[in-house]
Amino acid sequence: MSIQIIVEDGTGMPDSNSYVDVSDVDAAAPIGPYASAKWPTLDSDQKANTMISATAYLDALIVWNGYPLVATQSLEWPRYGVVRYTGPSTPPDTMWPGWPMLPQPVPVTGVPPEVKQAQTQLCLCLAEGSWVPIGAQTVPAASPGGAPVQHMSIGGGAIDLSFDTNITNRVAPSGTVLPPLIQALLVPLYGYAVGGGTFWQSKVFQGG
Repeated sequence: MSIQIIVEDGTGMPDSNSYVDVSDVDAAAPIGPYASAKWPTLDSDQKANTMISATAYLDALIVWNGYPLVATQSLEWPRYGVVRYTGPSTPPDTMWPGWPMLPQPVPVTGVPPEVKQAQTQLCLCLAEGSWVPIGAQTVPAASPGGAPVQHMSIGGGAIDLSFDTNITNRVAPSGTVLPPLIQALLVPLYGYAVGGGTFWQSKVFQGG
């Protein structure tokens, strides 16, 4: 049975698995910074799997501002309580003197175009293999022969932590959590990216 793409219609569907349709990705494949020659060669199931994966990565790696519209929705969008900042504000913002940007609430229903564009571009990155999800990045093991270990006790010995201090031969993931242009596109809509930094646009932090 073929994999079915169910596009979120902006009402908070309980079974949606994508923010865009395959035709959106097909149209974007030949152009742009993440243009993909491989995307057109994928069969329908490969495209569907890539699209579902891209949606899942966006929702898992980004801690979005605001709250899901309904408790039963399957994806993180639509959301309420999300504010974009544009500017300059006229008259000047009285709550934040000198603040040059004007808050613009994001519509409660629907999916922001930035999110749709981000998923579309991430699909192309996945098809090309130009971006590796954080969970799939390899961290080499410590060098043979053991490594110095540092111990730390917390709470009078209730918790004991051990640290391998020989990290000279290890490689940690670097750069942005998502491909740079995609992450920059989404900055006005989220509090922080898992493994990344926080941003001034943040109004609500979720997930600790």
